[in-house]
Amino acid sequence: METKKKIFTAFFLTALLASSAQKTEAAPEIVADASLRPAVTEYAAGNLKDPFAVNKELFKEEVKVEEVPRRPLPPLSVQGLVWGGSIPQAIINDQVVKIGDTIAGVSVTNISKAGIKVVFDNQEYDLPSPASINLQDNKQEKKGEKDGKK
Repeated sequence: METKKKIFTAFFLTALLASSAQKTEAAPEIVADASLRPAVTEYAAGNLKDPFAVNKELFKEEVKVEEVPRRPLPPLSVQGLVWGGSIPQAIINDQVVKIGDTIAGVSVTNISKAGIKVVFDNQEYDLPSPASINLQDNKQEKKGEKDGKK
C-alpha cells in the first residue's frame, strides 16, 4: 500500500513539472471595439412600454398625511436608577419598573446611567436620571451665585 502512495506521488509531481515546463500560448487579447455593438439611441420595441419612461401623472398628486394631534407625555418622576446589574431597574412615580414594563401608558425601552428611554404614542422620549438633573440644578445655582456676586 505504501509503494502505491509513493508511485502516485512521483507520477503526480512529474506531471506537475511537465505541465509547468511547457510554454502556454498567450490568450488572445479581447478587443473592445465599439463597432461590434450597435449604438442604441432610442427605445424601439414597438407597442411595448418603455421601462425607463416616467409616468408624470403619478407625481402630480401630493400625498396628504393627516396630522394626528399628539398627546403630551404623562407626568413621570424618576426617583432612582439601578443600571449596573443584569436587570436594570428604575423607580418612576414610586413604582419599580424594568425594561419592557409599562407605567401610565408609557413603555420603558432602556435604562442606563444617563437616564431612561420610554415610548409613548410611537414617540421616543429620554427621561434624565435624577443625578443629572441635580447636577444641572447645582450648576445653574452656582452660576447664578457667581453672576450675583459680580
